[in-house]
Amino acid sequence: MRGASQVGDPLVALLTRVALALRVSSAVFVTAAALLSVTAGHLVPTVVTLLAYDGIAALYLRRARALPMPLVLADLLLVTAIALGMRWLVPAEAATSAAGWVFNAVSLVVIIAQFVGQFRWTVPVGIVAIGAFVAGAQFADAPDRGITSTFTLVLQLTISAGLVAILRAAGRQAQDAARRHHDAAREQESARLRRDAERTELTLLHNGPLTTLTLVAQGGLSPQTVTAVRAQAGVDLAVLAADRSNVKSPDTIESVQLADLLDRTTAILRHRVEVDLTTTPCLVPAAVAQAFAGAAAEALENVARHAGTGAARLRLDADDHRVTVTITDTGRGFDPAAVPANRFGLRESITGELRRVNGRAGIDSRPGAGTTITLEWPA
Repeated sequence: MRGASQVGDPLVALLTRVALALRVSSAVFVTAAALLSVTAGHLVPTVVTLLAYDGIAALYLRRARALPMPLVLADLLLVTAIALGMRWLVPAEAATSAAGWVFNAVSLVVIIAQFVGQFRWTVPVGIVAIGAFVAGAQFADAPDRGITSTFTLVLQLTISAGLVAILRAAGRQAQDAARRHHDAAREQESARLRRDAERTELTLLHNGPLTTLTLVAQGGLSPQTVTAVRAQAGVDLAVLAADRSNVKSPDTIESVQLADLLDRTTAILRHRVEVDLTTTPCLVPAAVAQAFAGAAAEALENVARHAGTGAARLRLDADDHRVTVTITDTGRGFDPAAVPANRFGLRESITGELRRVNGRAGIDSRPGAGTTITLEWPA
């Protein structure tokens, strides 16, 4: 037979604590009431009964975290015996009084059992206890044969069992809702991670191999830029290999000179845009360098395609706290807020590229006033 309480269920734990408090307080109240009203003829059986009643209360305290079903049923059986033997425990005129200790002992245990027990056991045994109270009142020749008190006991049993049934149903619904919410949140997180992975793959391809291959396919490369293209292709291959190896942290790939990588990047693009390059020696993780180079290449590509000018300035500054790359042109400019959300370049190849290595990108532009793109990474 399973325990009456299941550790880990908040509702069951709450009902168990309430039942425990009621049972211990009932032991104090019933003991005091019985000893204050006991007569000499009922002293011995009353004391023996109270010892058993209080002993079970002590067992409740020892099993406070999880009240076992056998203990709950034993408590109900004890009050059943008390009810049947009330003629030997209390005077007839006090046997069925609502203030009498026998009535209170039966009443509280019947209610408590519904809080912590299983209805298929506690309700039938509670009914038996009430029946025993009726029989005990008959044997004790009590006033009104205990009819009024019996009605009260039946009402208490019905209300307590019904209330606990409602609470348990509500608890199950809350647990089901919480489980559905957790499953939905987990699915949303999985979907987000899949989208992030897809964006990362697209960005790697867009800013690396696709850009390099596009430049080769378009032709127009001078002999001076072939070496730069070859070096950039090597960097693209290294970054893709690191991605396939599930290297996630920017610091897990060896460090490189960002100035050298930016020099190669601008060399590849010089047949399309004239770049005034100013750099400072700066050693950063390779993934961070690739993010800077990819975002800078995208910015210079945008200058070549959209700015209406064939020139741009690229400046690399670095100190102990921050690495900053600034790309500036004096072209026609644009309104960043008006760029469609589905445009991949600004959103992913510039802003997203820096964000993935814990950096940031700022875009300052307006029509007719040129464009300044600032890429930052905390050193």
